[in-house]
Amino acid sequence: MHLINAGNQHLYQPELEDLYRARKQIFVDGFGWDLKLTNGMDIDQFDDARAEYVVGFDSAHNSVMSLRLRPTDDISLLGDLFGHVLPADMRPLNDGLTWEATRGFCLEYGRKPWNMQRKGACMTAPFEIMHARGLDRLVAFTDTRMFTFVVNMGWQFRILGDAVPYGEGSGFALEVEVNDALIKSMRDMWGLPGPGYVHVESLEPGETVHIAAMRLARDQGIDFLAARDDLSRLRRDRSKPAQAPAAAA
Repeated sequence: MHLINAGNQHLYQPELEDLYRARKQIFVDGFGWDLKLTNGMDIDQFDDARAEYVVGFDSAHNSVMSLRLRPTDDISLLGDLFGHVLPADMRPLNDGLTWEATRGFCLEYGRKPWNMQRKGACMTAPFEIMHARGLDRLVAFTDTRMFTFVVNMGWQFRILGDAVPYGEGSGFALEVEVNDALIKSMRDMWGLPGPGYVHVESLEPGETVHIAAMRLARDQGIDFLAARDDLSRLRRDRSKPAQAPAAAA
């Protein structure tokens, strides 16, 4: 998994554009969301300088899984659009210790061990990143169709209120306590010896971000998470809907 944020996104411009097109393919073409598009890409107000992305690529360097992470101390999808569903006694979102996960999707259909391990790494990475920065809570608003997927991937969450319609489906708010026990549980579940992501900060002469990521992954002992040719059946045409599960919000 790659961590892309304000510190290295200048290295990932083609990859970010592909990510935004993949999101359009899933959420607009697939789920029917009425989203404002920019040159055929799903980019909204939360894709700003504070957004961070965990992204997994296939062997052709297409985005096949991702989560967007962002602090909630100024704006948030959950608070701004779905605040009415949150319990009145809930801990404030703007406490400085909370991040939000949105626009999560997975186009990697395979269920072989390495497929599942990569999915597990993608779903574990947010907690590893947050814990390393002293943050202790992740929140999200998730489509009800993704309930089983989120549970099966090892997230230990608390549902906040009832499921509510949101225009193109129904969803529910959730929060996850980020701590050592959760990270250990998920790493054990997916056979991850340590953090399953890399943060490429610079390139050596002749490197791409994908080559640099493999170099860092070898150094971290996680090169077994590399994409393989048979990892996905991703539609290469981003103009067509993706027939794949995708987490809402």
